[in-house]
Amino acid sequence: LDSLRVVAQDFQAKAKEIGFDAAVNQAGLQNQDTGFITAGSFFPLLGNSTSGLVNTFLSGSPGDISNVYEKEQGIYVFGLRETRPEGPQPVDEAETQIASKLKQSKKVKVASDRLVEVLGNIKTGKSLEEAAKFFNLTVKKPDAFTRVGFVPSVGSRNAFVGTAFRQPVGQTSDIVTTDRGAYILQVLSKTPIEEEKLAEERVTLYQQVLSQKRQEVIAAWFSDLRESATVEDNRHVFYSEF
Repeated sequence: LDSLRVVAQDFQAKAKEIGFDAAVNQAGLQNQDTGFITAGSFFPLLGNSTSGLVNTFLSGSPGDISNVYEKEQGIYVFGLRETRPEGPQPVDEAETQIASKLKQSKKVKVASDRLVEVLGNIKTGKSLEEAAKFFNLTVKKPDAFTRVGFVPSVGSRNAFVGTAFRQPVGQTSDIVTTDRGAYILQVLSKTPIEEEKLAEERVTLYQQVLSQKRQEVIAAWFSDLRESATVEDNRHVFYSEF
């Protein structure tokens, strides 16, 4: 590690002297284009500690050389190629994400349309299992879950879970969609609240809720303060990684 640190520091000094690309060629190394990095965003080589690097380069100019960054995966030196003004991400860079979201949205729409006929059969008197079998679909029975619990193949804290807790026992729901898919669900049973246990834990639960609300108020206050305040972040002058 000490030897690698010396190599990295020597490379950094040489890059500042003759330029990043020339130093790479002279050392017989290969460089890698990182693409644009946003302050605070995740970057594989630095994790979420990108603000120091980005803010330093934003106040500099193309050709600037970074400090030496040491992480578990390796030791890095960065050279600034280009900066661009803040604003929406260009479409060509976001194309993959956009396409993925559109594909998933269309899949949910196709699944929802397919369930229209299934729901029609149920309304004519068929059971959920009979209607599903007729259309070659599967009925799955998850274990009991809470309002904040995770349901396999469904997720948590979504329309499916909300419908399950609103739906009377024995009744079949309308079509419910989430970002994962489309569903028709039937509530088989509900476990009532254990009043005695709730009474025993009331003080603890009260303190938990109170603490949560306090944190939410503090977070809202900080958020409002940040939006209304004029703050100049100069941490990058003193620290490399944050």
